[in-house]
Amino acid sequence: EVTGAVWIARDVTDRHRLEEREQLDGEARRHGKEIARALAEGLFLFAAQPVVDLATGALDHYELLIRMRGSGGELALPGSFLPQAERSGQIVEIDFWAIKQGIRLAARAPVAINLSAASIARGGLIEEVERRLARTGVDPGRVTFEITETAAAEDIDRAAELIERLGALGCGIALDDFGTGFGTFTYLNRLPVSELKIDREFVSQVRDSDTNQRVVRTMIAVAQNFGMRTVAEGIEDVGTLESLNEMGVELGQGYLLGRPALIDAAWGEGSTGEEDR
Repeated sequence: EVTGAVWIARDVTDRHRLEEREQLDGEARRHGKEIARALAEGLFLFAAQPVVDLATGALDHYELLIRMRGSGGELALPGSFLPQAERSGQIVEIDFWAIKQGIRLAARAPVAINLSAASIARGGLIEEVERRLARTGVDPGRVTFEITETAAAEDIDRAAELIERLGALGCGIALDDFGTGFGTFTYLNRLPVSELKIDREFVSQVRDSDTNQRVVRTMIAVAQNFGMRTVAEGIEDVGTLESLNEMGVELGQGYLLGRPALIDAAWGEGSTGEEDR
């Protein structure tokens, strides 16, 4: 006959946290090795997405979007390796690779090259750009550097200095993801950029949301007051294209206008089968 019972419990939260941390550390080490191998063996490559003049339909330039080829030949999109590269500091090496290859490709067509917050804060970037421009003889006006507004906000003084010096070289500067940081309008006068890229968050709903329409019109007015061009990201249907064109947005990119295509040595004989939003 059972006359009593005892319930014994153990809190395994700390153990689970330790296991999760060990798993994340293991993944970070693995990703770090893959990035190091890609840098050493030249396994990074670009996909190019056209940025189009909305009024005429003519190509203005290509945005260069980085990819990493895995050991099995598969292509990794930036979301799968750039966060780890930022944590490990390898992002600076990737940025310098992008500057070298991007400026070389600018000899064939105008391009936009993305820069990370880590490279903004690190010395030597301007000198690297100057060295690559001199070595290739590329017109600086064919090269635009894209910096996200959140990256610029991390060190506004350093970002302003970098933008001024790149502009003095004759390069274009685009402030990417414009409007997502909420503080942009207060410090925009400190960043002498040449383009404002309107984030797809606002573009995708511009036909159906009065609020988004007001926000986009405000961005356009700000850009015009500062003498900057506007670029709308994520244009995927004709109605959105027509609305943005009517509002006065000058440039656009998105699946409707052209998907990213891998660049090979011949520049332009790429595959368009991948997706990158």
